[in-house]
Amino acid sequence: MKTAVIRVGAALVLVGAMVSVSVAPASAYAFLGPKWGNSPVTVLQDGSNSAATRSAWRGGNSDFNSMTDIKLESAPGSVAMIYQRSVSSANVTWDGITYPKVRSGKYQASTNMYLNTRYTGSYTNAKRRGVAAHELGHGLGLDHVSGCHLMNGATPSRCGIYRPTADEIAGINKLY
Repeated sequence: MKTAVIRVGAALVLVGAMVSVSVAPASAYAFLGPKWGNSPVTVLQDGSNSAATRSAWRGGNSDFNSMTDIKLESAPGSVAMIYQRSVSSANVTWDGITYPKVRSGKYQASTNMYLNTRYTGSYTNAKRRGVAAHELGHGLGLDHVSGCHLMNGATPSRCGIYRPTADEIAGINKLY
């Protein structure tokens, strides 16, 4: 009987200790470093983009506009902050890539992002849009993460997620 009381007492102490430990919330977003210094951010799509590629870029832009605090607008002319383009290249392993140009280490000056139609041409519209949204996440300051998130570095590892998740939305909102 005495042993049972000791075991129950020890279990209650252990449960009490576990309940009183505060755990910081985990986040599934990471920052690249530089961000845009102002909003709205102007976006220009390359005129040579196919209808499917234009639709993917528009969908990604719409997702971030409607789900986050950042505002993206079409560039009024030929000068923009973000240039959304397409390329068809079989001798690379990426389906999308982003090249930010940074000024003063803190802010982005301009960004070129590409969808590789050699790969994305065979994707569903949703998957192509997901690649565009992923690249836009980089263009706005998010880095790769692991797990089932839009910002996972490998398209097949995103678990069918083609739009920003709550964590990525929180990351963008923290930046802007």
